[in-house]
Amino acid sequence: MASVPRYVICGAVAATVLTGNLQAIQANTCQVIMDHVGGSGQQIELSGGRLRYHLGGGVRAHCLGELTRMESDSVAGYSDLQRVDFFRNVVFVDTNVTLTSDRAIYYLDDERLHAFGNVVLTNMVTGSTLSGPNLTYSRAVRGIRDSVEIFATGRPTVEYHAAGESSSEPYLIEGDRIRFEGNSKVWMGGAVEITRSDLHARSDSAFLDIEASEGELIGNAVVRGRDSSSYRLSSKTLRYRFGGSELEWIQARDSAHAESSDWVVDADTIELAMDGGLIQSAVAWGDSLLPVASSAEYTITSDSLEIDSPDQVLEELRAFGHAIARSVSAQDSVEADWIAGDTLIVTFKSGVTGNRVIDALDAQGEARALYAVYGQDTSGNPGFNYSRGDRIVARFAEGEIDRIDVFGEADGVYLEPQSAR
Repeated sequence: MASVPRYVICGAVAATVLTGNLQAIQANTCQVIMDHVGGSGQQIELSGGRLRYHLGGGVRAHCLGELTRMESDSVAGYSDLQRVDFFRNVVFVDTNVTLTSDRAIYYLDDERLHAFGNVVLTNMVTGSTLSGPNLTYSRAVRGIRDSVEIFATGRPTVEYHAAGESSSEPYLIEGDRIRFEGNSKVWMGGAVEITRSDLHARSDSAFLDIEASEGELIGNAVVRGRDSSSYRLSSKTLRYRFGGSELEWIQARDSAHAESSDWVVDADTIELAMDGGLIQSAVAWGDSLLPVASSAEYTITSDSLEIDSPDQVLEELRAFGHAIARSVSAQDSVEADWIAGDTLIVTFKSGVTGNRVIDALDAQGEARALYAVYGQDTSGNPGFNYSRGDRIVARFAEGEIDRIDVFGEADGVYLEPQSAR
């Protein structure tokens, strides 16, 4: 057993090769070269030419002919196991990433680095980081794998910055396990949460393609706006797209539910167009679950619907195919007022308290309407007016129907109030 000296030649530290077989060179795998050994070390020579090294006092090394480098307080190398162990204050630098940890094991035959304890991996291009208790980093090496693979468990946290936007607010991503492939694809599993000041998302698992700027939340998926952009969208699966660091589009599929301060929608599928963290518009459709949109005044059902809400201010709702709007504020003892047609256009305005209220209901195509009429009848019971036409427009004042206009081939019937007994 002999110590390994520190050779100094022309002011440089002589290299110590821990692995150098021909197969490794041909496969382009890492040959670890010791650039600096700050203290003493030991070399153990086993039978068959197997070597083991124990080096201390601060060690720096690199992969021969590559930019990959590593350092730690001490190192143990095992040529027979094709393995190098790094202890305390570990730093590993590859093409575009830097990794730090308490301890690491580098398996040379398949180019895998296992890091343990206070692991932090940083993307030097975007500034994104991953931190957690342990991580496996598999290098991209010709003949072994085409792209980098990263797998972290123990509920790691990712602070994600979009490419070229390292100064913008990041997304904070947490999951029981996270896997990266290459520079763009990320899989997350186990109580996934994605958080930023303007939103919070959660699901059982998730997928993100950074290069394509799109992703998916799978299983009990929920996205919420926060603070002034309050909204909630949930379903079994949520797909999303983003531009830079901002959400642009979200699609909820299978038992979709969306709500904001002014409306609630349920449907098979709901899509939201986003800008600046606010809903700009929404569309909904379905077969097993037809769209149902509810405001404080009316519930609207149809085959499909569109909602315009620039900067999350409700302006107009358009319902298509067997569209009907039913009042939710009529007296319990009276059949709710309703208006129906092939197409229904609902416009909104600000109410006296600042909330959005209905301004007009416009039914087009085989339009029908039934509404209660309260007059001077001493019984207090309403009469009912049923109207039909090509188009019916109901206009509102202070939340109540002010007038109804019927256009085209119009007819109808009026039912007198029921007499009091």
